[in-house]
Amino acid sequence: MSDSAPAGRRDRGRTRDAAATAAILKAAMSLLVEKGLAGFTIEGIAARAGVGKATIYRWWPSRGAVALDAFLDAVQPLVPYPEEDEDFATRLRVQVTALVRVFRDHEVGGVVRALMGEAQTDPDLAAAFRDRWLEARRTAGRAVFREAQRTGQIRDDLEIETAIDLVYGAVYFRLLAGHQPLSDEFVADLVDYAIRGLAPTST
Repeated sequence: MSDSAPAGRRDRGRTRDAAATAAILKAAMSLLVEKGLAGFTIEGIAARAGVGKATIYRWWPSRGAVALDAFLDAVQPLVPYPEEDEDFATRLRVQVTALVRVFRDHEVGGVVRALMGEAQTDPDLAAAFRDRWLEARRTAGRAVFREAQRTGQIRDDLEIETAIDLVYGAVYFRLLAGHQPLSDEFVADLVDYAIRGLAPTST
């Protein structure tokens, strides 16, 4: 995404105004949902948020950065992991269900598809998406999987990165390919198959 700030207008070290930031992110999300990335511009965000373009350019280096922040602001509270006192199967089922339902039923599903598509030709956006969305969630996921290994709920010889991909890769594949629905039945089967494959082997 190439709509970057002009030289000399990137003083993003200044403290952001909370109300203006919230207005910008809300405006950015609504613009993404309505027009997609093709119609997503700094001018459009500024007009909807009631701020000047200079304000946005001070706080974000490009429209891609604004789009990512708007996505994260909207989606992150919706897909937490369950509390630690739940067993592994329950935590996995609840979290995967929440992720699938957000992607299927919430406006962010189309936004994340657009961001992942744009990231294929925008290295900065790709790196930010990996670091701030995927890696942040994988860090939480690793802790859940390692605790399940420690308590003997899943095999202790698993390569955790592959195990995480086994589960969540299927969700993202259906989101992007659209060849089959992101249904509750899909979640039930996916988690059931994963639990069976990850379970400790019988002695």
